[in-house]
Amino acid sequence: AKTGLMTASSFFTRQNKSSIYSICPPFRFESIEEGVYRGAYPTMRNFTFLSSLGLRTIISLIPEEPSTDLATFANLVGARTVWIKTPKYKENVNMDKDTVRSVLEEMICPENLPLYVHCIDGLHVT
Repeated sequence: AKTGLMTASSFFTRQNKSSIYSICPPFRFESIEEGVYRGAYPTMRNFTFLSSLGLRTIISLIPEEPSTDLATFANLVGARTVWIKTPKYKENVNMDKDTVRSVLEEMICPENLPLYVHCIDGLHVT
């Protein structure tokens, strides 16, 4: 039975590089350094843009596990996903030194590049 909802897989496979979706980066998207990108939680409208980056790794610094859409997208483009449970920003970012170390180790490992690291809104955590 069709629900009328579009999945990440069907959305991504229907888009092409010349569409408007290819120029729609995630909110607050930035290039930190060659092969290292950051921003807000990516949605389906960002997937074609992100696929153009040739990502190998997507690091999610968010309170809940990434959505099925993001996991499906990562699988379709051959990217590994890393979820690091991070509380929502309130007045500061609560991340212990071991967590910070593990994020940085992921980011400096050449085999993980290019990578995209995101939090919920691309502002306080990334």
